[in-house]
Amino acid sequence: GTSTYALALDEAERDHTFDEVDALAAQGAFSEAIHRLLLLVQERLRSRIEHGFQSSLTSREILRRAKLAGEAKTAFASLVAAVEITLFGQQAANLATYQLCRDNSRRVLAAA
Repeated sequence: GTSTYALALDEAERDHTFDEVDALAAQGAFSEAIHRLLLLVQERLRSRIEHGFQSSLTSREILRRAKLAGEAKTAFASLVAAVEITLFGQQAANLATYQLCRDNSRRVLAAA
């Protein structure tokens, strides 16, 4: 009937951007999920950075060059900081950290 068509349409229109990272978070791999969020956002930002994008650029260099405005810039900076703390600071991320980073990622992607 029409309901199955509507469901199929909803499924197709659903944003799958975060499916993989959500799956990691669901397994409790929050630090890994946050790192993937950062990589995802950086990949999207590549197109914004003019002088070709060297893969060797650090997150902070990307932040400087991406020319994000206001809230998006703050959101990206927060995401970078969270990854630095969890990857290099030996401080495990939790669900709250993940959700914050996911929100920040969404803001940056919306602006990019």
